[in-house]
Amino acid sequence: MNPTFSLGLHVDTIFMLEKFYLDLNLSSNSPSILMQEISTKYNIPIDSFEDETTSLTSAYEKAKKGFLNDYEAPSFVSDFNQFFYVESPADFSPAFYLYLFAQAGNPFSDGEQLDQVELEKRKFVISQVISDEFDNFKPLNSVHDIVEYLRRFPTSNHKRWISILLLHYAKQITDQLLELIARVEGEYMNHEELYRRYSGIDIHSDSCNQLVSSILGDTKDKEVIRIPSVTCFNAVKLFDDEYSNRIYVFIGVLYDRIGDLIKTFGNNDKLIVSQLKAIGENNRIGILRELKKGPMCGKDIASLLNLTPATVSHHMNNLVNEGLVNVYKDGTRIDYKVNHEVVQNLLESLRRVFF
Repeated sequence: MNPTFSLGLHVDTIFMLEKFYLDLNLSSNSPSILMQEISTKYNIPIDSFEDETTSLTSAYEKAKKGFLNDYEAPSFVSDFNQFFYVESPADFSPAFYLYLFAQAGNPFSDGEQLDQVELEKRKFVISQVISDEFDNFKPLNSVHDIVEYLRRFPTSNHKRWISILLLHYAKQITDQLLELIARVEGEYMNHEELYRRYSGIDIHSDSCNQLVSSILGDTKDKEVIRIPSVTCFNAVKLFDDEYSNRIYVFIGVLYDRIGDLIKTFGNNDKLIVSQLKAIGENNRIGILRELKKGPMCGKDIASLLNLTPATVSHHMNNLVNEGLVNVYKDGTRIDYKVNHEVVQNLLESLRRVFF
């Protein structure tokens, strides 16, 4: 199997397991429901992607049913389900970070005593899990230092617990993860068939090149790896792997198609309502006020507004999804900035409503 295809299939499997987690804990992420939401929001005839909706939903529901029937034993729920924890479809789970770290040639070692190389690996993965900058971990030279840092860092108790587990048992957890992915891939081949069918998009087309350039900016010192995603068919997800000096860009296989349909059928009134809902929350107004001063990373915004990074990430997902805020890379940082063109269009649309 082609290495890039295999990597994409495995990561897509992790994305699928993350969606199962969201289905169990928050709300349904079935492709049919997501397609219906897109259709309603932008006034797109649902039959514009009827074939894709049918095949995506069928494969997703079949895999979900089989997976949950096979792995709903208490040992899985209590021991491993937590590693697929995400707060929204835009987030990455601890399992995602572990898998990519291992695939980039960074295996963990076993043993109670951690040398500095092993400690560096675990510090990097933990920094990703709690949405912190890796540089902040570099002065931490022992397990005790890391535990104390985690105790003070403004994150959820769940992420703090996951980080402690990774600090002590990174190799065992990664081994279990790789075994689980192999079992899922082997037992639910319909996901591989679906991935093979839809992953043939041109990830180096002019539109993809423009998209990646607008998100990443100058990447001359980084290896950029583009991978199509069937599970996240309507989105683009970015992961900047500072440890391996790589940037992964996961491009939804229907992202361009949906964008073209929005331009063709988009209902301006519905878009106004949707964007107003996105900013109709005190913390999001506060975030936009801070971004008015210039681009900022999530951690800086969290500190200024006395919020956790996870809370900022949740609000940013809404603002980014509506196009009000852009994500871009500045050196090793992932920053947010106001999309002035979209904001001006919204203000002009409101002006036409009232005047």
